[in-house]
Amino acid sequence: MLEVTFQEYDYLHPRRHDICSNPVPYIIATTQRSGSTLLSDLLLQTGICGQPGEYLTSSFVERNEDLLKACNKNPINGGLKDYIKYVYKHYHSKNGVCGLKIPWDQILKIHNDIPVPFPRTNSLENSFKYFFGKPKIIFLRRANLLSQAISKYLALQTNKWHSWDKQDDNKGVEFSSNSILSILSEINSHNDGWLDLLRSSKLRYINVFYEELCARPEEVVKKVIEFIHQKEVTFSNSPKKLIMPVNSDLKAKFESKLMKSLNLNSN
Repeated sequence: MLEVTFQEYDYLHPRRHDICSNPVPYIIATTQRSGSTLLSDLLLQTGICGQPGEYLTSSFVERNEDLLKACNKNPINGGLKDYIKYVYKHYHSKNGVCGLKIPWDQILKIHNDIPVPFPRTNSLENSFKYFFGKPKIIFLRRANLLSQAISKYLALQTNKWHSWDKQDDNKGVEFSSNSILSILSEINSHNDGWLDLLRSSKLRYINVFYEELCARPEEVVKKVIEFIHQKEVTFSNSPKKLIMPVNSDLKAKFESKLMKSLNLNSN
């Protein structure tokens, strides 16, 4: 039985720990605007689920001098395999558990752009295992893909992806059903990509949906911890904070407009 006490940590500035010779990695496999930052921060607060973060995203790495040096200022480059090993070994919780969150577009970039010591015609599964090994996978997605597509469209237009980002003026954001539907198609493709990889690789994974995470965060986090540790979990307190969504008011307006344009309704 594991007893978890939630504590607040700094998501944007993970701490480098002494080397762990046998890290226990997991990956939050996701698509943009699926609640991955919310889940990552909740797992970080447990103190026993690593320091899950955007270790392959430049804006995250640039905030951390040690990571910047480790990846030579660019996380997705020819030294990626050694960089991931470095993250596994140093950016864990002190029990050796290490978490990364990775959207599908980064998997495609790695597979298509980074050299590997085998023919490029080999499967994406081989590329994934070459760089990441055999981590446990938390497959996080949204049930309401229209809402996710609108959220991503607004993030692209306002340049506000997280609550701490400076926001461009959103009053001038124009509604574009074609752009939103294009993003929706991309999200579907990325979710299918993850599913195909998970099935072909036979990696252990669990499904988590954004909607259940928002409605029952402690229940979902408990399920994820038990999956990672293979032990029952109890909580001695509640999470210290929940990262809030951005662009919420405008997203609701655009969702209504999109439903009308598609002759749908909220029922």
